[in-house]
Amino acid sequence: MSTTRFDHLVVAADSVSAGVDYLERHLGVQLPKGGEHPRMGTHNHLMQLSASSFVEVIAIDSDAAPPSRPRWFGLDDPYVQASLAASPRLLTWAINTPHLASLALDAVPLGRIEPMSRGALDWDITIAADGGLAAGGLLPVALQWHCDTHPAAGMQDLGCRLVGLTLHHPRAEWLAECLQRLGAAELATVESLADGEAAWLEAELDTPRGRRILSSRAPQRSGDSVMCLVPSLRRLSLRLAVALPVAMALGVSGCGSDSQVPLYVLAAEGGAYDGERVVTQGVVRRFEDPLHYWVEDQDLNRVELFPHDAVAEHLGQQVQVSGTFHLGERGGRRLTVASLTVLDE
Repeated sequence: MSTTRFDHLVVAADSVSAGVDYLERHLGVQLPKGGEHPRMGTHNHLMQLSASSFVEVIAIDSDAAPPSRPRWFGLDDPYVQASLAASPRLLTWAINTPHLASLALDAVPLGRIEPMSRGALDWDITIAADGGLAAGGLLPVALQWHCDTHPAAGMQDLGCRLVGLTLHHPRAEWLAECLQRLGAAELATVESLADGEAAWLEAELDTPRGRRILSSRAPQRSGDSVMCLVPSLRRLSLRLAVALPVAMALGVSGCGSDSQVPLYVLAAEGGAYDGERVVTQGVVRRFEDPLHYWVEDQDLNRVELFPHDAVAEHLGQQVQVSGTFHLGERGGRRLTVASLTVLDE
C-alpha cells in the first residue's frame, strides 16, 4: 500500500500580496502569513485544505538576500517571472511520504533531496539543480516532514476543500507511469492532450463562494454572472444570463447579426459559441515560440487570432475583432478574423 499522500498546492505570484489578492478574488478567502525561506529567498502565505493538506502562495522575498543557488519552483526562470508578472497562477503541486529516500527518484526526474526549514519547521524536499519544475509543474514536488503532526493541522481553516486535481499533458501515458512509480497515481487524474499542445494542471476546490478551479493556464474572470472556472455551467443558461444582457447593453439588435461576446464569456463557456460569428475586443499580444497572436482583456482572458498577417501590425493595440470562433477539442480558443477595428487611435 502506498504511503504517498497529497500535500499541497503551490500558487506563485510576482509578490505575496498579489497572490493573496488573487486568491481572495477567486476563492473569497484571505490567506494568512506563513513565513520566510532564507535558503531560497522566498516567503509565503498558507491556508488549510484539510488536517494534512494546504494551499501555499509563494513569491520571491524582495527584502531577503539573494540565494547562492537557483530558487525553487522555477522562480528565477525569466519566462516564469514574466508569466507571474502578468498574473498569479497555480504553478505545481506537492506530495509527501515518510520514506522520501525510497521514492523512485532515479527514474522520475524530481531533483535531489535537500533539507529545508522555516522557523521551527524542518523537512526534506526534492529540488532540481536549476530550480526548475519537473514536467512543467505537472509532476509534483516530493517532501518528507520531520514532525509528528502535519503542519496543515495548525493552519487556518477558511472553508476551502480540494475536490480534485487534473493534469493535462500530451504524453499522458508517460506522466501516469511517473505518478505510478511515485505511488501517486490515485492522487490526480491525467488527461491526454494532442501532440504539441501546452501542458497544464487545474485544481477544483469547494470554497465559500462555491466550486472554483485554480489553473496553471491564464486566469479567467470571476464575477456575479460568470463564476470562473466551473466547467459544469450549462451553456444555455450562461448565454441567457450573461451573453444576451451584455450584447443588449452593447446595442446589438436584429436577426443574423454577429454576437457581441466579451472575452471572459468566451473563456468561461466557449462551447456555447463554437462555430459562430462573434465580435469581441481586447489588446493584441504575441508569443514568439511557437509564434501565435491572441487578443486579451485586463483579466488575461485570451482568444488566439488567426491568420497572423491579419493582426501582426496591431500588436499592443486595443482592437475590436469579428470572425468565426472555434473551441478546440482540448479547450483551445481561436478566432478566424474577418474584420478588425483599432479602438485606441
